Amino acid sequence: MRPVNLLPDKRRRARKSDGRRAQIVVAALAVLVVMVGLYALTARQASERRDKAEQARLEAQQLQAQAAQLGAFGQFAQMKQAREQAVRQLASQRFDWERFLREVSLVMPRSGWLQEAEASVSGLQSSATAQPTAAQQTASEPQARLAGCLRSQTEVARLMVRLRQLHRVKDVELVSSGQDQAGERPSPSNCGSFYKFEVRLTFTPAPPADEAPEGSNKVPAKLGGGS
Repeated sequence: MRPVNLLPDKRRRARKSDGRRAQIVVAALAVLVVMVGLYALTARQASERRDKAEQARLEAQQLQAQAAQLGAFGQFAQMKQAREQAVRQLASQRFDWERFLREVSLVMPRSGWLQEAEASVSGLQSSATAQPTAAQQTASEPQARLAGCLRSQTEVARLMVRLRQLHRVKDVELVSSGQDQAGERPSPSNCGSFYKFEVRLTFTPAPPADEAPEGSNKVPAKLGGGS
């Protein structure tokens, strides 16, 4: 048999209206739940981002503090390098007078003496009375000039041979040699009957400070020995 709805029409319309309201309420609740979930998720993400930003700020502050502490060491290293460079520059412009004069005193004949001595690591200017030689024209190599008195030309030649054996000397040239004032008595300022000589020595440039020396680094015993 077919079912028959015995409710009046008024009752049936009221039930349909109540069902629609219930559906609307359920849908509204569902939308509200979704919105609450989205808000919670967004709030969580924002909180995480704030935490990461705060952590990054703290790390940046720590790095800045470390950089400030290490800055003093960096400045000290730069100062150290600048001072080392200044010392190297001064050392490259310094002529080793102590060693040179000590060696000259060992090869100088006993009958003679020196009146003048000059040296430069960048070469010497030629004197006004002498023509510049090949050694004098070399301005980039260390040079030294010696002037003094010796008894004879033989002693002048012997001195030149000995000077050629000095440390780093590569050339010895005779600028002049002759009797100063024949017949007069020699004195520290006047050669008299002795021969007044002038020689010029040219040295090989000093090796770099970080270059290992070749062979023994000791001065031969005949030139003072041990240094």
